[in-house]
Amino acid sequence: MAFGRLLEICRNWWRLQSGLEMLILDGNPFPDMMHRLRKLQPFFQSLVDMTDEVCFVFRYVFLCYLLRNVWSGIRVGYMMVRVCRGHSAIESELECL
Repeated sequence: MAFGRLLEICRNWWRLQSGLEMLILDGNPFPDMMHRLRKLQPFFQSLVDMTDEVCFVFRYVFLCYLLRNVWSGIRVGYMMVRVCRGHSAIESELECL
């Protein structure tokens, strides 16, 4: 799905770029310049929308990764405190022996 989105973004980017190149390189751009710009506007808008969707997915994945790392840090910190203070399961088993 991500590769499909990236493919659509690339297609719209190249369509927008080629349309703008045609508009800029045209010798007499004024008669139908607004018409050509209006034809390019949907490509630009879809490019913006798809880029926003892809960025939303990357933000979600990054947030999940960040939360996983924070939770792992909390667990490791808790285990280190228990080991340093001598309240780990191994210490209690050794006391029973």
